[in-house]
Amino acid sequence: MGWPADIDGVDSGVDRVYVISSSLSNTGMLDSKEAQALAFRAIADVGRQRTADETGMSTSEVDRELRSARRKVTGAREVVEILDDCGY
Repeated sequence: MGWPADIDGVDSGVDRVYVISSSLSNTGMLDSKEAQALAFRAIADVGRQRTADETGMSTSEVDRELRSARRKVTGAREVVEILDDCGY
């Protein structure tokens, strides 16, 4: 079975999302709210209201943080693509 069931030692689905969120924010690329929005909405496919309830954000804040996270992830992908093209 794929993510999120493959995270060892984490029992609940919500806890699994927080593990991913923490890993994302620990990279320094995303702040904690961006990481939470991305982990809940884009990775775990949790609804807007449930994401807001779980994270303490409003639904509009969830949307804003997700947009910001997606922009940063897109930028990171572009950097990796450039580096790949350069053979780095």
